[in-house]
Amino acid sequence: GYLMGQFFCLKYVVVYGLCGSVANFDGYVAPPPPKCVARIHLYTDMWRHFDVGFYHFIHRYIYTPLCAGQKKLLRRLLASAVCFVFVFLWHGIHLSIFIWSVLNFLGVSLVSYSTSLSNTSAFSTWQKRNLSEANYRRFTALASAPIFILGPISSFYFFSGVNTGNTYVIQLFFIGSWTGIVALLFVSYCMCQVSMEIKLWEKRRDQKLKSH
Repeated sequence: GYLMGQFFCLKYVVVYGLCGSVANFDGYVAPPPPKCVARIHLYTDMWRHFDVGFYHFIHRYIYTPLCAGQKKLLRRLLASAVCFVFVFLWHGIHLSIFIWSVLNFLGVSLVSYSTSLSNTSAFSTWQKRNLSEANYRRFTALASAPIFILGPISSFYFFSGVNTGNTYVIQLFFIGSWTGIVALLFVSYCMCQVSMEIKLWEKRRDQKLKSH
């Protein structure tokens, strides 16, 4: 599932990059090509940076009007649910697409809820009292690892259909040993650490460019 996502990303880097180059040559500002999915561990970033034009469309014409300027978590979750109903209809009314859309909605919702929780004063107080900066990063990567695993699982349903997706889920969670799950969580944890390091590098790079 992870490698299928890589090939899918490479395909759209070429397609969007070529079309974007032609559009820029004609004087139109086209959305940038997808960022590599190997360095994205948050579902919100995946939707924000993979198909930028599609993200801007659903954010501007569906999500923002439904939120109506409110920042309540329930309102944002309902708006997100409507967005993924549109995503489901856009990609095709098939069971595999429905499962993929639900898993993506679940991933985005978990990230949104976790972000809202981490911004509360109670959590900030607990974090400062119990976790150093390095340990907080480890905690964040560990909490993000199960959500990261949803990506390859949803990719099986999206690219290969319901039967392949079900086979993978059953083999991993019901037939396979617990050592396989632990190994998968460890690899996902490492991927989350790499993703967070790249985000920090990008932030430092952007700050350096602004200073010049």
